[in-house]
Amino acid sequence: MEITEGESTAQILDRVLGENGLRYDNTGSVDSSFYLSWILDEAGSLTAEFPEISLKHAEEQGIKITNPRRRATLGEFDYTNHQSGWMYTLNNDMPNVGMSDTEPKDGDVIRIRFTAMKGDLCSGNGYVDDPFVPNVNGDSITKLLAEFNGREDKEELLEYANVQKAYEGAVAAISDITCEQTAVDAAEQA
Repeated sequence: MEITEGESTAQILDRVLGENGLRYDNTGSVDSSFYLSWILDEAGSLTAEFPEISLKHAEEQGIKITNPRRRATLGEFDYTNHQSGWMYTLNNDMPNVGMSDTEPKDGDVIRIRFTAMKGDLCSGNGYVDDPFVPNVNGDSITKLLAEFNGREDKEELLEYANVQKAYEGAVAAISDITCEQTAVDAAEQA
């Protein structure tokens, strides 16, 4: 996506969600201490299927997984009360400041992901002391997918079976929290 020099991560998120007709709630403001609280999910498509590794971790830690989703939103305290919510990384680092306090530069990668419990997302700055999933740098494959998704000839290219297979493999690899770095790198290469 295009960004304007000096635009914060919060301003970019606000613009992108708005352009795509998505509503959200936050604490702070786009100018100060922004935290994404929830995204409206009118279609009910934002549901979680927990991989075995997450279920095992929750059981070991005594974390109860429920589905207390309020209305049609996905946000903080959904599924668990153990630090679930929206997190962001900027160049594979989880900044310890709100989205309004970071200004991406040309070529930077922003990833905004939902975490059900601390330890299921890993990136930079020691946010997760004891992760239970592989610590994978997904920026390069995310950037590649974004570039491909932005191509005018994307649909035409996806008609080729090998391109479709590689694309689906890349999406699956970056979506699977149990994927090791070698698998993500192989999917990116393909």
